[in-house]
Amino acid sequence: MHNGVMIRRLGKSNSENPAKKPNLKERKLPTEKKAISQKEQERLNDKLITLAWNGSDIGIKRLVKKGADIAANADNRGTALHRAASHGRIETCKLLIEEYAKLGGNVKELTNAKQNDGWTPLHCAAVNGHAQVSLVLLDNGADISSRTNDGSTAFSMAKAGSYMGAAEAIRLYAIWKMLGRDEGFKWDSTFHECISQ
Repeated sequence: MHNGVMIRRLGKSNSENPAKKPNLKERKLPTEKKAISQKEQERLNDKLITLAWNGSDIGIKRLVKKGADIAANADNRGTALHRAASHGRIETCKLLIEEYAKLGGNVKELTNAKQNDGWTPLHCAAVNGHAQVSLVLLDNGADISSRTNDGSTAFSMAKAGSYMGAAEAIRLYAIWKMLGRDEGFKWDSTFHECISQ
């Protein structure tokens, strides 16, 4: 104590104050995920695809935490993103992309994953007329020129199915990108027009 003020010594060694000595044995290390069997992995992946189909976002988060593989291509018939896109589950598509990115996955590879017939999630969204889902996929690296095994593009599939809203959204998005624009594209499906922001 100096002039009524307690002075604390800096640089005090741990030997002078044994109560504060760190115990390295008691330090908690980050826990690693337990390895799961191949059968369990397949079960989790199948459940994830079903939940994506149904749009159960809470269930998807739980399964991803348990180790479900977002990019798993079940029997070469598509990923969870294919299922969500085909049913127009826009929030589920965004969640799957976000969770995959958090895990360090290559989002462009996920959005361009192909089923055994060559369909990507973009084809699945376009053929069912889901313009907004198509745009989410395009914004996350989906290849607009990707072709199925029979040579169809997402645009041609949407157009053939009389989903002019989806076809027009894809076409205008392509033009927007060709103009070198990266932001500001918004599709208003009510009026079927492109709005520059």
